[in-house]
Amino acid sequence: MKEEIIVQPNGELEEKSIVTVPRFKGYTIQELRYRRALVAVKRDYVLGQIANEKSHILSLKFLKNGQHGTGAAKFMSRSAPIVSTILKGLSYMDYISIGLSLFGAGRKVFSWFRKKK
Repeated sequence: MKEEIIVQPNGELEEKSIVTVPRFKGYTIQELRYRRALVAVKRDYVLGQIANEKSHILSLKFLKNGQHGTGAAKFMSRSAPIVSTILKGLSYMDYISIGLSLFGAGRKVFSWFRKKK
């Protein structure tokens, strides 16, 4: 710590201590290894959480309906219960906003196939 003497306008002397912060010179090898290990632990923890969520989602009842079949039939048998459970919780305003957004998207798609005049 350094000390500095300041002369006030009225002639009084005042001592102030100045704190200097050392310049950052980088990390040591040990600090880098510690940080690397910490990131690896965090990564393993998050991967475990993701695996847990995945197993929870796959164990839900509505995904188990209609697992036989191939192609589009298999997709429809799996997606129909999901869509119905999502649509059960929607209000009238949600249906209106979904309808308007689908209408706008449909207009854009059909405008590609219209003949240009």
